[in-house]
Amino acid sequence: MSNTNTGGPAFPLVGDNYQIKNQGMTLRDYFAAKAPAPDETWICNYARERGYRGEARQRADWNYEYADAMLKAREA
Repeated sequence: MSNTNTGGPAFPLVGDNYQIKNQGMTLRDYFAAKAPAPDETWICNYARERGYRGEARQRADWNYEYADAMLKAREA
């Protein structure tokens, strides 16, 4: 089992007696989906410095690295 901090459910569906019926996507998945594209202004140079070349798998890894940083920032 992974020890990755997922941030919990991003948009849980609450049912009767305030019980969560459906967890939906995790906050980590939501942050990854919202990560800025590495070719957008400020992030472009950072991505190049980290060796980003634009392949789909590398983009996915990049997005989850971004999501992990967002979750860490929430802990501060």
